[in-house]
Amino acid sequence: MHVHSGQIMTDSDRPPQRPKETNQTSLEIGCAPGKWMVFLAERIGYEVHGLEYLASAAETTRKNLAQCGVYGVVRSADFLSYESDERFDLVMSLGFIEHFENYEDIFLKHLKLVREGGVLVLGLPRFRGVNYLIQAMIDPYMECPYLSSHFLPVMELNPFMKLADKHSLQKVFVGYVGGFERALFPTNEVTNGAMKLFVRMAIKLCAMFFGNFDSSLTSSYQIVILRKPQESEPRFKQASPQGA
Repeated sequence: MHVHSGQIMTDSDRPPQRPKETNQTSLEIGCAPGKWMVFLAERIGYEVHGLEYLASAAETTRKNLAQCGVYGVVRSADFLSYESDERFDLVMSLGFIEHFENYEDIFLKHLKLVREGGVLVLGLPRFRGVNYLIQAMIDPYMECPYLSSHFLPVMELNPFMKLADKHSLQKVFVGYVGGFERALFPTNEVTNGAMKLFVRMAIKLCAMFFGNFDSSLTSSYQIVILRKPQESEPRFKQASPQGA
């Protein structure tokens, strides 16, 4: 499988096949272009489902799954008004929840779709620490500034620790990942040439010094993995966050 410019391509066309003898299902919220659906189907064996707001993006995802020979169900819908009786073993969204000030409501909509014993996975970019300083420099030189479209307080571990405690969820992993990542910053969208050059040099230096450090000041991403208890299970004992 190859991923290029947001599209998924394969070396040969294969007809989509249903997963063999699987009873594990996944739902990705904001699933385009489908690369994680392909990963979950091919590497782990999930029957994959996806939800995408734009009809065109949903159709592109369906075509990508077909190219990869992966059977999947992709629905075009607004997650904020989406209702379903289906429950999934894995519910995942990457780069989604941090766009909402009412993040607890969005969290609970995710959690509602997880079946008992299932897992919720949330991935967030982090415009905190050194990442915030860099993005704050380039935002005034972008047509669509990033910081104003993100709810920065949720880009920490503590909000999810509190949500896990409040709803008696097992903390499988709550931590920072990846160190400093230069791909977080949309430098191509900077309209001022001098600022673009300066910021790219600053990002390069930060990657050299902080690229391998997972911390609240340097990491560009955080991952939250929580498990929903079975009805018959005792309440989970709560652990400390990883990477704090």
